[in-house]
Amino acid sequence: MFALEPVNVGGLRSHKLEATVSFPAMAPARLPILAGLVLVAAACGGTSSEATPAPLTTTTVPVATTTSIPATTTTTASSSGPTTTARPTSTTVPATTTTTRLAAPDAISATPSLPDGRPRTFLAVTNDFEAVEVDTQTGDVLRSIGQAGSRADLEAAEVAAAVNVIDAAWRTVDGSILVVSECCEPAAGAIHVLTGTEPWEFDAPTIPGWAAGASPATAEVAIVGYEIQVGRPDRWRYRDVVDPEIVGYASGSPTWGRDGTRVFWIAEVPTNTGVRWVLAELDLSTGEISDTVLDWVPEDARLAGLAARASGDLVTIVTTDAFTYTEGAVVSPVGALVERFEIGEGAVLGGYDPTGVFLIYVDGAGAVRWEGGGQAGTLADGFIFASW
Repeated sequence: MFALEPVNVGGLRSHKLEATVSFPAMAPARLPILAGLVLVAAACGGTSSEATPAPLTTTTVPVATTTSIPATTTTTASSSGPTTTARPTSTTVPATTTTTRLAAPDAISATPSLPDGRPRTFLAVTNDFEAVEVDTQTGDVLRSIGQAGSRADLEAAEVAAAVNVIDAAWRTVDGSILVVSECCEPAAGAIHVLTGTEPWEFDAPTIPGWAAGASPATAEVAIVGYEIQVGRPDRWRYRDVVDPEIVGYASGSPTWGRDGTRVFWIAEVPTNTGVRWVLAELDLSTGEISDTVLDWVPEDARLAGLAARASGDLVTIVTTDAFTYTEGAVVSPVGALVERFEIGEGAVLGGYDPTGVFLIYVDGAGAVRWEGGGQAGTLADGFIFASW
């Protein structure tokens, strides 16, 4: 465990990392995360009177199928959103608290890849809320990372939120560090940090937050929640306490700019008339957080997650409040809508591989899917989340 000792730097309240002391108590409820968990629990089997399917780890999934798709599978933005790259309304918010920033770690090698460039394995969470590592070519589960609660536990509980489960997992680009999200208590989130080979345990080092994203070039992760933290378990080089009234509540996973100097995430900002959606950006070289209003988002829509393409453009998932449709959206780094594309109802974004070419996500039927390099395919079935 790590803690942050307050220090004063240039009149700003900053923090210096110290070991052995626990983080402060975690705060108020993660309502969007809780709502998503309840929906997942319902989709995964209804009531406890239904038959429980065999654990995924005993199922062999057929070799992944791939189909060629034209590079023009996406469609250009319609008149419902701007197509220029001009920056929409934007405000810059000075960082209220920061750590003493250290030099970024050296670049490292990515996990082994297949001849077509995709990673040889991916991380995923099964319908039974077990974090696993999966073979990209065959869809076979190679190892279990861990499990908090099960689907049976959720179905037997009077209140789904009373049972904690693993809902997402990520890893650093070299696979040396695993990051596992436990939902839904405490409210501020519980992110467990593991070495690449150790299993998940309840007493694993925990950091407040509810989603993470790995750097494409270094052994670092960005964790979002009521705080933004960037670094690695032995050295967090940035931490900022976010004011939700200004920057909002992070929605889904953050992503990194291709040069590794910036972190982006989607945020929901409460207003007197509802909410507004913004693209938040942390500049690691200056410590400044800025936000750009995404005025192309429909009133009845929600955004979740963010992933960076090799081109530098960002991809997010757009869905209605009633979850009646889902589509993908490509956004420029300055927040302009570039294009929309079909991704299928109920899709959950996993992100791009370190090259920014191959996208991975889980569709509404629980199939892990990928696309990139002019191809697309299905990797495995029976999952709620997957990431490279």
